Amino acid sequence: MPSLKVVTYNIRLSAGNDGPNSWPFRAKRLCDYVAELDADIVGIQEALPDQVEALEKALPGYQRYGVGREDGKSKGEHCAIYIRASLKATASGTFWFSDTPTVPNSMHWGNRITRITSWVKIDHPAGQIVVTNSHLDHESDESRRKSVLALTEFLEPYQLSFLALGDFNMAPSNPNLKPLFKLGKDALAQADLAGKATFHGWNFGEGTDQIDYIFAAPHFELLDADSPRVPHSDHYPVVATYRFLG
Repeated sequence: MPSLKVVTYNIRLSAGNDGPNSWPFRAKRLCDYVAELDADIVGIQEALPDQVEALEKALPGYQRYGVGREDGKSKGEHCAIYIRASLKATASGTFWFSDTPTVPNSMHWGNRITRITSWVKIDHPAGQIVVTNSHLDHESDESRRKSVLALTEFLEPYQLSFLALGDFNMAPSNPNLKPLFKLGKDALAQADLAGKATFHGWNFGEGTDQIDYIFAAPHFELLDADSPRVPHSDHYPVVATYRFLG
């Protein structure tokens, strides 16, 4: 069975006032890097419309899924999912972390910024796969707790065949991540790299915390995983390769 290469990457929004690390100075090298990874599935967080379009141009052999969190169309940050065009997508959508998950821009759980998950179902030769891409709140612990519960509830019907990507804004020791650790396995932990920092805040080096994850259901056999130290964002990506056992 062919392997699946999967990436999650918070690319830092283009509206950030980041001096020499601002988007115009790093756009080409970040897009080139993502293209060079030659992954089957790429989940991007914090992408504003111009960044979504830049990556779309850099990944001509892929289909993009996900909408802007502010209007359910194109406005605001996206949790975009790019999948290799040879993989057949059968359904996709986005839900909001709130009491009204189908209402764009809704938020009720203590977060001051809208938070979402985008998802896509893939008809793989070995069976159906569900991929989610999430960006949880950076301030409200209650919002993160409820968001994880909402995400795991969504994943329950696919508990043998999901990949949950994203920036969860929590270290592995945070108890609010326990439902996800129960449902799946963290790629870095499986590769004996538990807690390897994925956020560095433009300080580069080895970073400060692991807050980015790829959680995989039991029917995914991990072949390798790492968080490469590449200088294209204030986060490092997580890159994992799996064999899906169906």
